[in-house]
Amino acid sequence: MARAKTRSGSSQVKEWLLAEYIFLTSFLLVLCYLPLLIKETAIGFVTFHPFAITHHIAITVNEIVDYVMDEGMYCILNIHHDTGTHGWLNADPSKYPEISLRFKAIWTQVAERFKNYKERLLFEGFNEMLDNKGTWDHTSIENYTAINLLAQDFVDVVRKSGGNNAYRNLIITSYSANGGDITLSNYRVPGDVHPNHLIGECHFYDPQDFCFPENKPTVYTEEYQHISKTVMNRIADYFDKIGIPVIIGEIAAFDKKNTPERVKFAKLVASEAKRRGMVLVWWMGLLDRNTCQWDEPEVVDGLFEGLNFNKDILKLKTR
Repeated sequence: MARAKTRSGSSQVKEWLLAEYIFLTSFLLVLCYLPLLIKETAIGFVTFHPFAITHHIAITVNEIVDYVMDEGMYCILNIHHDTGTHGWLNADPSKYPEISLRFKAIWTQVAERFKNYKERLLFEGFNEMLDNKGTWDHTSIENYTAINLLAQDFVDVVRKSGGNNAYRNLIITSYSANGGDITLSNYRVPGDVHPNHLIGECHFYDPQDFCFPENKPTVYTEEYQHISKTVMNRIADYFDKIGIPVIIGEIAAFDKKNTPERVKFAKLVASEAKRRGMVLVWWMGLLDRNTCQWDEPEVVDGLFEGLNFNKDILKLKTR
């Protein structure tokens, strides 16, 4: 159980920690949305046949979801590390039947376990799904078709489970969670028996030269600011056009000993997201989950400033 709670280098999730973790995402209050993303990873925790989620993992996920719901937060539950460069869950038309079988088996179990939870629990079908070559950015028409089929599988399985899942809000992530023109033009909204309960998702590390730690640029130049605005508005415009809301499910500029420049980034993206009515989920960092102290208070302040929101009115519960 402890190992499942410490994936991605995070400290073990404890109920008392959520009082502080609310504050981590509380800059989204202005949009009336307080999410905590729970990354459900099936790798190593699902039997190969009949793809049963191991009992202790099911209990652990349930426990953490309950923590979040009890705090009055919105919770996003997804299949996470099973996608990506080395995952089994990929956009591979040649293996679609076997991938689909396993994918639907997992969501059947998750949907059944949580079908009576209220609307503050959202399901996200998959994280950053790639093709079988691990290609980022964009891929072939055939591979886009495969990811769209899996998105439809996800919606169908959840709706079939009944209960509150009949109308639960479901999140459909673009290929590689990318917001490029080609990827967005191949994004398809799944059919749904209950319209207006689907949400799109993209991730935002733009410009990548500035945001990613392995790249050298550390200054958030006017050119980089223009790129950020262009990508964010491209995403907003596309989802406005197809008529569903969109979440920026990951966003960050990683620390390269350039905090003042990252503060500029935080202000700009928060302001632009508010202007376009989009929710941001900052990815990693900001809060030391071992000490419950801000690691990067300047970046946190930048996010609030971008939203023109006074964080001092927020009061944290302590346990």
